[in-house]
Amino acid sequence: MIDRPTSANYQDRDSTSETAWPCVVCGRAVKLNHKTWWVHVHNGGGSIVTEAEAVELNAAGQEMGDMGGQVIGPECLRMYPEIKAYAWRDRVKKGTP
Repeated sequence: MIDRPTSANYQDRDSTSETAWPCVVCGRAVKLNHKTWWVHVHNGGGSIVTEAEAVELNAAGQEMGDMGGQVIGPECLRMYPEIKAYAWRDRVKKGTP
């Protein structure tokens, strides 16, 4: 589990559409396709966790803090390399909510 970094002006750039979601770090639009990177966000948005950590937290009664899979832009993934260990592509194949 790691703390989720956020941009100071995240709310100013929040953008969502049918084909794009906001990056969990900076809020810029990220196209949804097979190349999209995802992370599992927990603790009300404060942490990035592995799927196993999410299961443990939920079993410990913290399921209300589970924000599920959120997209992360490739620029933010490069800027915060520690997140790479928690990121994956193709959410459908991952089999998680």
